[in-house]
Amino acid sequence: MQANDLERKRRSRQAFGLGAAALLLAVLALYSSSRGAGTPGWGVPDKPASASQLVSASTGDLGRLWQWADAEFSGGAAGGSWGLRWLVPELTETQAKQLGTQLAGVDAASVPSTDERGAESGILWKAERTDEPGRWLVSALRSGSGEGEMEAVIRLAAAQPASKLSLERAQARVLGVLRGAGVDDAAALLSIQASGNGLREDSAERILAAAEARRLDKYEDEATIVSTYATDRLEGSVSLEADDGSERANLQLAQSKPGNKPGAAITIGVPLLTGEAGRP
Repeated sequence: MQANDLERKRRSRQAFGLGAAALLLAVLALYSSSRGAGTPGWGVPDKPASASQLVSASTGDLGRLWQWADAEFSGGAAGGSWGLRWLVPELTETQAKQLGTQLAGVDAASVPSTDERGAESGILWKAERTDEPGRWLVSALRSGSGEGEMEAVIRLAAAQPASKLSLERAQARVLGVLRGAGVDDAAALLSIQASGNGLREDSAERILAAAEARRLDKYEDEATIVSTYATDRLEGSVSLEADDGSERANLQLAQSKPGNKPGAAITIGVPLLTGEAGRP
């Protein structure tokens, strides 16, 4: 192999490693800040990654994740905490308000224009409602893609005990509301998260084996291990910064330490974790 080819491959691997590390560090910086504030676990803010980086999870992904959790969560999949999150880009103000009205009621409350650090939050309003599927939260955000354009983040923290049918109906409900607002339902980018306690000492490893997952990166501190994986068994994905653009992550898994014991907390996200570990 020529020296130039070797150098090109080395740079590609290096760029991928930096991209994967940046992805994890973005998540784990939030983890550290929330722990410092006295909040258990870690969290991801309402402002998500850009739509161009994401491929939506599917109902097939939900079914596979449910199957894996049912085999390895101590209370089965129904005993876990489930959350769905949709990113809907390129909305008009009218469309965004219609989503809030249909999914979370008419009482959309304005929020502070800056966060606790004084930075612009970008969040215009939030609306919240609890009904049969669980607790809905719809947030409208400014979009950088065009004048007057907005995007919405829709979150559902599923009621317990969880129901796969209820989660599937929630997905259908969101897509129906989008169509009613004149929005292409293919634009909605779904992420899925499930948390539970492992049934076995190696429950996390068994889930990853069932997913046929290949680890891309790993971070750990004194309390938690967070790893990012690629798998052909899931459709949802997020792009990583590799030179050839071919690396995409499909799954993240957070596990409390010590992990190799029954009852250790496990949180799985497709394609990424989207909330505090243990909380959808």
